[in-house]
Amino acid sequence: MVGHWLLERALVPQRIVSSTALRARSTAEVVAKSSGFSGKLELNEELYLASAGELLNHAREASDDYHSLMLVAHNPGMEDLVRILSGRPEPFPTGALAVFGADVDSWAALEPSADARLEHLFRPREME
Repeated sequence: MVGHWLLERALVPQRIVSSTALRARSTAEVVAKSSGFSGKLELNEELYLASAGELLNHAREASDDYHSLMLVAHNPGMEDLVRILSGRPEPFPTGALAVFGADVDSWAALEPSADARLEHLFRPREME
């Protein structure tokens, strides 16, 4: 569902980086295939149980050659990252998708202040 949703809205990321954990990797593979993602799925063991700060730092280290990035990781880090970037607590269960926009010139400049805005938040039960 997530992959099709991304494809229908022209939100397919240019880069997908997933935790090496089996469930995260499997989810990322299905989303990549169903969205028509044309890049190479990247696996990064540092995303396994990464904190929100570590996830934000990973995004900041992304190449500016990409204007969109999908991180597939774990809670509580992902839920905390959504809270930090959106400025409000949001339940973020397994399989949820948060899409953020940011008014920054580079990934390195991404800050959890007014730079980021939560544009879409979907939880699996809401997508059925």
